Amino acid sequence: MHESASTATATATATAISRAELRRVGWGSFVGTAIEWYDFFVFSAASALVFAPLFFPGADPLVGVLSAFAVFGTGFVARPFGAIFFGYLGDRIGRKKTLIATLLMMGSGTFLVGCLPTAEQIGIWAPVLLVVCRLLQGFATGGEWGGATLVAIEFSPDNKRGKFGTFPQLGNGTGIALSTAAFALVSLLPEDQFLSWGWRVPFFVSVFLIIIGLIIRKQIGETPSFTKMQENNEIVKNPLASLFRHDFPSVLRVVGMKLIEGVFAIICFTFVVAFATGQLHVDRTSVLIGSTVAAVLSVPSQYFWGTLSDRVGRRPVLLFGALFLIAFAFPFFWLIETANPVLISLALIIGFCVGYSAMYSVHTSYFAELFPSRTRYTALAVSTNIGSVISSGPASLIAGGLVAAAGGSAWMVSVYIIVVAVICVISVLLSPETANRPLRGEEAKIEESGFAPSASLVQVAE
Repeated sequence: MHESASTATATATATAISRAELRRVGWGSFVGTAIEWYDFFVFSAASALVFAPLFFPGADPLVGVLSAFAVFGTGFVARPFGAIFFGYLGDRIGRKKTLIATLLMMGSGTFLVGCLPTAEQIGIWAPVLLVVCRLLQGFATGGEWGGATLVAIEFSPDNKRGKFGTFPQLGNGTGIALSTAAFALVSLLPEDQFLSWGWRVPFFVSVFLIIIGLIIRKQIGETPSFTKMQENNEIVKNPLASLFRHDFPSVLRVVGMKLIEGVFAIICFTFVVAFATGQLHVDRTSVLIGSTVAAVLSVPSQYFWGTLSDRVGRRPVLLFGALFLIAFAFPFFWLIETANPVLISLALIIGFCVGYSAMYSVHTSYFAELFPSRTRYTALAVSTNIGSVISSGPASLIAGGLVAAAGGSAWMVSVYIIVVAVICVISVLLSPETANRPLRGEEAKIEESGFAPSASLVQVAE
């Protein structure tokens, strides 16, 4: 009796400490990821609004915008290399140290964009330097999402992994909202001031956000999963080789599920901004406000879908999101092409908060559950960034080319969305359900502990 009571007391105390740690982890993964995505998407907004006239002057307006989108796409080319590099570090030296490195690198690239002289000042070197800064951003982003995901997931109890896995995803919507809001504010300036110095302000703001992110991330401890690997000498020498040797089918399935999320996000927050302002002549501030509202509303929406996946499973939520975008692809652009700011905002809100959020909210928990601890950082970083390169990188260029081929109509972009969403559906159907189960590679530890798998954070992690 005494031994049982002592064990219960110790477990309760440990669980209380773990819950406090989990709150710090959730907050840290949310804030850090929000800052990272602010940096990434502030470049997206600038690509749609200012880079064409400032860095590609004299070109046809459509060619200038497509050139700016091409620079935006170079960031995705760098992401797989960042994924391999930071994935290796994350699986070898730890999640925490790697995340601090990605944050510093991303912030440096963003700040430098704000400092760049234009083509009028230094000629061809302006777009060249812009590409270099974008590559730096992309390299850092390649390691950010996987690390932020693991910090949240590897601390979470089995039965709440979908819920806590949404925290880094909420940072995505918040970062988009902050970046579009920043450009919405500076776009209120007179045109000459906006193009001369106003567009630089959102990039300079990044410095203050990075400082906040570093303070928060330094307060987070190393994850229990990585600590256990260190204690048990289970760290692999070559995580990438081990991943492709043992889990290549899972890599392919994750890439397939990632495609539609990448395509639809870029279409919503980069292509639609350029299409509505350039092709439909809608006021840019109105479009940016609509994008901001959609991003803000996606935060509670993603929390809802992630929490729901703990109850009904990851696969049903993912399938719903993909099937919804298949059904909504044509109505989405019917609303956009009205050139009515209210209906454009409605299209963005419905598409982003329902279809997109249902899929994106589950990616953290589902993708992490598909891979073992020893290669999980590399697995998430590499597979998701391969998907991003294929989908997000060329999405704006493909959409712009389809509109040009259709004589200014966006109906072919709707077909594009449907095709990519079908690939996601097939990938989900070929994948196993993983909700409410121990993380791969940790099942034996849980059985040895003598605790129920989903009883508490400490029972799962320790």
